[in-house]
Amino acid sequence: MGALLVPTAFLTIVEVLNSVAYFLIFSHHSFMDITTQISPRGQITLPADTRKRLGLKPGDTLLIHLEGGRIILDPAVVLPVEIYDEERIAAFAEASAMTQEELMQAKARWDA
Repeated sequence: MGALLVPTAFLTIVEVLNSVAYFLIFSHHSFMDITTQISPRGQITLPADTRKRLGLKPGDTLLIHLEGGRIILDPAVVLPVEIYDEERIAAFAEASAMTQEELMQAKARWDA
């Protein structure tokens, strides 16, 4: 079992609208630059106010983008992904196979 990281751009329309609402609310406020330090273990701490504004909770996953000498962190979701072997694929094919009668009924409905 693996995992798939999905940028928040691929979330539902409700989550997108919530993000837009956050943008509209906070875009009218001026934000000061926030300074943080890198720990000896390479960790940084995001201030509580920043985490709250972005809806980030302990254990959330962030995607790291390097862009023109800048570090950009994007919230992401982790979706479990199953890697199918040949046996699992064959089981799916068998389970989805139609009998000759089912095929004829489907064709009749399609042609109607």
